[in-house]
Amino acid sequence: MNAEHVACASSAAVEHWGQIDWKRCERQVARLQACNLKASREGPLGQG
Repeated sequence: MNAEHVACASSAAVEHWGQIDWKRCERQVARLQACNLKASREGPLGQG
């Protein structure tokens, strides 16, 4: 993962909820959900 794809975890740079880039976090969550769905359909160790 490069610097452009930083996760939406808390950091010292964000002091208030209003400072969080929520659209970016939503896109990241959607991407991770798609990866999880793909992995679950493939089965254990991608053998599906």
